Amino acid sequence: MIFVIAAFADVSDKTSSSTGRGLYYMTQPDTRSDTKLVQFVSFADNKTKEVATLKQGVYQGFSISPDERWLLYAPNGRGGSNVMLDGGTQ
Repeated sequence: MIFVIAAFADVSDKTSSSTGRGLYYMTQPDTRSDTKLVQFVSFADNKTKEVATLKQGVYQGFSISPDERWLLYAPNGRGGSNVMLDGGTQ
């Protein structure tokens, strides 16, 4: 399970993040929607799995924590200091 945090802060302008185990990357399956999918491709077996669905627009990329348990992204919208936790997708 990966935990997803939306924070109104400067996170990153990356649409991918590499770790020792593989590569996390963001896709937008429908250009008419703000929904983004965060997927992971394993270096060990080249298999891809969806790890999170972000329903609100993403302002600037995302970051993965070193232990690969948390994903932080900056959503589009009004600024502020609210932090939201989303359980992601298994």
